[in-house]
Amino acid sequence: MNIFLTGYMGSGKSYVGKELANDLGYKFVDTDEFLCQKESMTIEQIFNFKGEQYFRNSEFEVIKELSFNKNRVIALGGGAYVQPIIHNFITNLENVLIVYLKYDVDTLLNRLKDEKRQRPLIKNSNNLRDFIENHLASRSPFYENSNLIIDNEPDTEKIIDQIKTYLKFVNYNPSTT
Repeated sequence: MNIFLTGYMGSGKSYVGKELANDLGYKFVDTDEFLCQKESMTIEQIFNFKGEQYFRNSEFEVIKELSFNKNRVIALGGGAYVQPIIHNFITNLENVLIVYLKYDVDTLLNRLKDEKRQRPLIKNSNNLRDFIENHLASRSPFYENSNLIIDNEPDTEKIIDQIKTYLKFVNYNPSTT
């Protein structure tokens, strides 16, 4: 089984993913980091020199590549799961758990305000709150189409416990794979 973590930028997918993978004995992969390593560029450089569409196409190729391995926790970039081709691909995979780390606008704003320069989509935003509010509203229908939604949970251990409880509920035991 692979576990995909989705959610808005700043929702902690990478941090939670590393901790979850360690707890389950899985390998952790952050699709943004994986893509940056393949391209030898930062996300901002890819956006600036090759464009967002190139980034999205490459993101899909990376996700396809990673999804054929077993026992991975895969942190998706904030915009990945809202791309119809990626969304359809992931939701049609067998033996996957898709987890949405859901946070309210205030929490996301607090987490992102100091990272504004590092994130291409919010870099030039004049009103970060409005941007997050509108952007999140357009992405939420995709995010909400996850197997498990963890809502406004600040404690990583509690997030991991909720995921493990869900896995037990669906009779999946990671230690037997």
